[in-house]
Amino acid sequence: MSFFAALRPSLFPLALGLAPWSAGCGGPPSPPASAQSPAPSAAEAIGRRLLALTPNEARALGLHEFDGRIGDFSAAGVERRIATLRELEAEVAGLAEQATDGDAQLDAAVLRQMVAQDLFELTEMETWRTNPIYYSELFSIDEYIVRDYAPKPERAKAMLSHLRAARAQAQNVQANLRSPLSEPVVKTAIDIFKGFGQYLRGDVQTFLDGLDDPAVRAEAKDAALAVAGEAEAIATHLQSVELPKADQSHVLGRQRYEHLLLAQEALSTPIEQLEAMAEQDLARNRAALSHPFGQPTSTPG
Repeated sequence: MSFFAALRPSLFPLALGLAPWSAGCGGPPSPPASAQSPAPSAAEAIGRRLLALTPNEARALGLHEFDGRIGDFSAAGVERRIATLRELEAEVAGLAEQATDGDAQLDAAVLRQMVAQDLFELTEMETWRTNPIYYSELFSIDEYIVRDYAPKPERAKAMLSHLRAARAQAQNVQANLRSPLSEPVVKTAIDIFKGFGQYLRGDVQTFLDGLDDPAVRAEAKDAALAVAGEAEAIATHLQSVELPKADQSHVLGRQRYEHLLLAQEALSTPIEQLEAMAEQDLARNRAALSHPFGQPTSTPG
């Protein structure tokens, strides 16, 4: 079976062999070598390295070995991520050349798209420079509250670790952004960061109020309020500094749009052909709307 055919939330940790690997990320110690699972395939190894770059995505897949961890959002950290993606890009190309069956070819194709999309976002779009929403991972902790995947004390401790890391990295947001920013992006980001502040001051405090451990409760509540302040400070900066000079730089243009389609959809169809297909589909929809109950039938005179 293809490695990626098994990537369902309930099977993902097993497919990646993450139980022993989590020790390298601060998890429980690995068992002795004789008791460990067989060495992962090349596709699995690359998948592990991708998840190490994006612990939030790993958590979204149900991999709670990554609880409390966030990516490195410093400028140097982002540059290291790009360098790692370049390395993985070359490894995936070699994997594709060696693929001899359909499953291996599927694994290589999926990995190629994952790496290509990340590289497009970080290098061509430069989201870490141009989009404040790129840093949402720092402030988004709802998964520790709304997902009842573990006892509440355990989730609260993971949340506290996340909040500690977020406080240490919040300064990177304004440091990395490069003016001018896109006006629609700035307006959306202002609302999002205000929302983070409200959530951290409201629902998060309510969740922590019911915690039995007074030490964790007190520190987590204070940390959440501090992170709320950071989110609100970013919203204020965007409102007062970035919005007045914002532009329309979100417009991709033809070349970047073609690159987006290739990176995100593996689609190399010429723009003119896509436009013609869209016009044909629009014409069909308009025709259907003109007779929503089917073609009229003639009635006897």
